[in-house]
Amino acid sequence: LYVWRTATTGLHLLRTGELETNLGQLIDIYGLGEVRALIETKRHGERVPLPDAALAHWMPRLQAHLAALDEATLSSPLPDEPLHAEALEAWLLEVRRTFW
Repeated sequence: LYVWRTATTGLHLLRTGELETNLGQLIDIYGLGEVRALIETKRHGERVPLPDAALAHWMPRLQAHLAALDEATLSSPLPDEPLHAEALEAWLLEVRRTFW
């Protein structure tokens, strides 16, 4: 489930430039209704292992999803290099100093 969320978040970010980390919000956008079954499994326990049959079911789907992520990298509207990296780093350091 963590891989699905991370990959789908990345896919959405690359395609739209929008950061959305809630997999529940992204499921329907990307036709991943089936992933709701994994969410339900996780609700039964944080580290509930998937049976081998379930892994065999999900792996090809996940590999296709990761391939879509790779493809999105090629056509993303995001810049190749971060903008204002120095200002962002200074801001982040200031935030960290405030809390630590």
